[in-house]
Amino acid sequence: MKKRFLIPFAFFFIAAHTLGAQSRIEEFNFDLKYMSIANIAFERQDYSEAMKYAQLAKSHRKEKIQYEVNLLENSFKPAEVKYAGDSIAESLPILRERQDTDAIEIIEWYKKNDAEPNYEDSKKRLIAYISTTESFPEADFLMGKIYKLEGEYDFALTFYKNALENSFNLSIPDEKYDILYEMAGVSYVKGDFDQYEKDLLLVLAQDKSFRDETLLNAINNTISSNKKNCMEKYFQLYRNPNAKTLKAYFDIAEYYRTQKEFRKALDASSVGIITAFTKINDVMAKRNPEYEYTNLRGFFSELLNYSDIIEWGIKNDVWKGFYNFAEDAYTEKKLTFTLQLLNVLKDCSPEEYWKEKAAVRLAELLG
Repeated sequence: MKKRFLIPFAFFFIAAHTLGAQSRIEEFNFDLKYMSIANIAFERQDYSEAMKYAQLAKSHRKEKIQYEVNLLENSFKPAEVKYAGDSIAESLPILRERQDTDAIEIIEWYKKNDAEPNYEDSKKRLIAYISTTESFPEADFLMGKIYKLEGEYDFALTFYKNALENSFNLSIPDEKYDILYEMAGVSYVKGDFDQYEKDLLLVLAQDKSFRDETLLNAINNTISSNKKNCMEKYFQLYRNPNAKTLKAYFDIAEYYRTQKEFRKALDASSVGIITAFTKINDVMAKRNPEYEYTNLRGFFSELLNYSDIIEWGIKNDVWKGFYNFAEDAYTEKKLTFTLQLLNVLKDCSPEEYWKEKAAVRLAELLG
């Protein structure tokens, strides 16, 4: 049985650690070291240890940032430093003359580690920027995942929301998607399906394609056509490169089906499939410079050369998604498109189950 943990226990350890005795290099990295230990503990399912070190990481991040801000403010106070104005470049030589190595080290560290610094050559902006980095969303996110595993869903959501509010401070910006997906997962487990929909829509809000009414109307017009090439036109005309939203498209389409909101399900499904198609098509084109999309059968034929992509598609419900897309189109009376897509899937779907299901469904519609 898993051992439950108590938050005060973690704070006891926090109180026992301070930054005062550490060197400047250690101060810069201690929060990251603790976070690394927390992640390792989480992976080996030692959740009490993971919680303790995530708390320590948050505590040290806060102390470190407060220390840096106070130190810089004091280093910029002397009259000769003030005389240089707000310029960092003009202040550095004076700081060197004063042998203010701590201030110099902080400035140089941020110059080296910020790929796109938004404080330019301003001391005031630098201090303001450093102040915004006090949060540690990765730690909040990990703590939320631990609470979720313990069945403490309200606590989990509190930490997820904290992580989301401070997602601007993530070292890997795309981890914002992971936070949003975890929030949706908790809402689903709680049976709060209104919130579940809102959480998925927050994921999709990151994707301009989902907010593009012109695109959605154009896709709908294409798949509504009774022309013999309407399916191929769909795969030739549309692309969506944001694969991070793929799961949200499929999940919300499924949700809308259960709510009998079939037009919404079709919209989500149609953009979801073109998202999956775009990712796979791009990868195959990179691996084989001679490959170029001509038609859907050719796409699936090329796909047979890449077992890893096929497995990725199985894991991410892509082949199921292709079949569901055909069903969504049929439900919204896009019969020509449905028949064309099922006809390809019955021969070419890389997952046998969905190949057979497409064949049976096509026979039903034609019979």
